[in-house]
Amino acid sequence: RAIAVDVLNALRDYRVSEQAMRRRTRSSMGMGEKDLLALRYLFEAEAAGKVMKPKDLGDRLGITSASMTTLIDRLVESGHVRREP
Repeated sequence: RAIAVDVLNALRDYRVSEQAMRRRTRSSMGMGEKDLLALRYLFEAEAAGKVMKPKDLGDRLGITSASMTTLIDRLVESGHVRREP
């Protein structure tokens, strides 16, 4: 029982640290949570040799196509991604 409590406490500490790191990253990059998640999903797709279309990315993020267009516009403008036909 004590080991289980230690594991749960370690997981909680990890989660708190991860959230703080994401906050610092968002702040330093001037990006929102969805923007960072989008980049993460795009990096994962690229590493797997796959192409992620805007609709696929929007589905993963749980946002509408209009919101996806706005998000992509921000990422393109900031130089993080580029559009390709």
